[in-house]
Amino acid sequence: MACCKFNSKISASLHSLSRFDINIARFVAAAAAILQIWDHGSRIYQIQKMYAAGAEFFVNTAYLTMHLRIAFALLISAICLWFRRVIAFYVSGLALAGTIYEYVGWYLTSRSTLENAGLEHWPIEYPHAFNIGGATNWNIAILLLTIVLFVWHIKTFAGIFSSDGSESKFQQFI
Repeated sequence: MACCKFNSKISASLHSLSRFDINIARFVAAAAAILQIWDHGSRIYQIQKMYAAGAEFFVNTAYLTMHLRIAFALLISAICLWFRRVIAFYVSGLALAGTIYEYVGWYLTSRSTLENAGLEHWPIEYPHAFNIGGATNWNIAILLLTIVLFVWHIKTFAGIFSSDGSESKFQQFI
């Protein structure tokens, strides 16, 4: 019974969001998903061009599937924001958390690679952004959009704990 009451509070909170707020969140989620899909497609195309030119090299499939998981999670989040349902809000937040988890894993793997190679910094010739090996500025933009959207999810979720209609302490902090 308490779960139903809790979900109804979340549902009321979602339906009380202004159209502007929800549209901005939808735009941010869609922009992040489109950027990630475009970036991944660009990488695949570059690999295909190098193979067509006769180059032989190792392609790390874990790296490619990580980008696919990020693209899929961002797409799921963007789709879920079009529905003002509690379960869609949960799924969207979970997908964003999964995206952030992938980026943290990518950073930790990059740090491990540097340590194993005995390097302190990535060579200038190797693409990297914010000390994440293989990352581009697009990846950092996607990460920042994802973090902004995740903070918005947390702020919206925290809004249900304010019982008298005023801002909760968490909302004032954010």
